[in-house]
Amino acid sequence: MRAQDRSDFAVQCRALGARLAEGELPLAEFRGRICALLTERFSVSRASLWRFVGAGVDRRMCCVGIGTMSGQFDPGGAVLHANAFGGYFEELVTRGVYSAPDVHVDPRLAGLAPYFEATGVRALLDTCFAINGLPFGVLCLEETRHTRQWTAAEGAALRQAASALSLVVARLGPEFDFGVRHDD
Repeated sequence: MRAQDRSDFAVQCRALGARLAEGELPLAEFRGRICALLTERFSVSRASLWRFVGAGVDRRMCCVGIGTMSGQFDPGGAVLHANAFGGYFEELVTRGVYSAPDVHVDPRLAGLAPYFEATGVRALLDTCFAINGLPFGVLCLEETRHTRQWTAAEGAALRQAASALSLVVARLGPEFDFGVRHDD
């Protein structure tokens, strides 16, 4: 993602957040547009948005939206539990970025094999973002057509996108949760 694209993402993200806050944009459309921006900016097969719920071994990630290169949007619904995918969760939360050029050979992703088989995901680049110092969500870029060697620049650009989104979410207030029920 070029510097101009990063700036455009932040501007568009803020505009979407403002429209959501004003009631001009439904939550599902906000999530869909964030995924579409990511898919377009990073030229990936799919981009998804996830929300952390719980803490420690009870932590889970709930998918709140998936956008595809063809412009389709799915409201998500998949739930990944930290106790089943600890290596992935631990690295994502502690390092901030998880890069897997080939998900089928990464031992920390072995437990996610059924998810990858069902979705056709071959490579992923994920980053988490925090609100007030607490892990809040994840932006996930996925390739379904082939493996992909992610660059350091792509990882940095995804982190910048997550930072822009975290500012928008923080402005939406402490009750904002992407529509995830915490008792799921």
